[in-house]
Amino acid sequence: DRVNERFPASQQDRVPTAVAKSDLIVEFNIPDRFSSDPEALLALIGHLYLDPSPNFAINQARYLAERLLEDPAGRTLSIAAAWKTLGRNITPPLRELYAPPDMTVRTTALDAGSWLQDRQSVDPLIALTRGQDPAVRIRAARMLIAVNGVPRAREAIRVMLNDDDSAIRIGAYEALSMVGDQTIERMVVGEGEQFKFYIDRVRSDKPMVFATQADTPAMVVFGSEVGFRGSVFSQVGSDLMIRSISVDSVRSATAG
Repeated sequence: DRVNERFPASQQDRVPTAVAKSDLIVEFNIPDRFSSDPEALLALIGHLYLDPSPNFAINQARYLAERLLEDPAGRTLSIAAAWKTLGRNITPPLRELYAPPDMTVRTTALDAGSWLQDRQSVDPLIALTRGQDPAVRIRAARMLIAVNGVPRAREAIRVMLNDDDSAIRIGAYEALSMVGDQTIERMVVGEGEQFKFYIDRVRSDKPMVFATQADTPAMVVFGSEVGFRGSVFSQVGSDLMIRSISVDSVRSATAG
């Protein structure tokens, strides 16, 4: 009951998240919102507390905050997961950790806060997307995309599509692609069992092309200036091959 209370099935899901098969066996069904990352759901269930009372949630959130401050390099992933299972009532103690000097403390709290839809996490995360550390900037973008209904959050990630650092541009694309952002135009190559890959065109001032096998294969084209000369794809048996790319496009892509 506690799992279904905290992670309820949506209208798209046919069965409850947790189904007791016996006194010792529980079957877990992955809700649609976790379909791309079922391990994340299992990690959250592993940190779920049985006590659902608001007072317990607040007290436990503060206890975890104290543990994190004592040892920032310790169990950050476990603490973030535990915070997420406690629910939105714990955002007040999280907000106290949105701007400490220690970056590990800050990002751990912001990870949980953004997942819990705390809109006060948006501005601190936007500030991190503009920082100097590429890894922190990319992680902040992935946290920002989790917050719904705040236009400036998504706009801050779109700005990163024009960054001089290609890794930042790719990180921004990956975050925006998770929600099907309007800056990405998708074409599907192959249908059904004949699916090959996606071609994603991304609005960007920095032309670039890259291919990815993450989750689903895709060719990602940044910028309107990157184009293909003539007919790009040739069908050879069951394989789809890139036949030609303009020299100017390749030069523009590799220069970014």
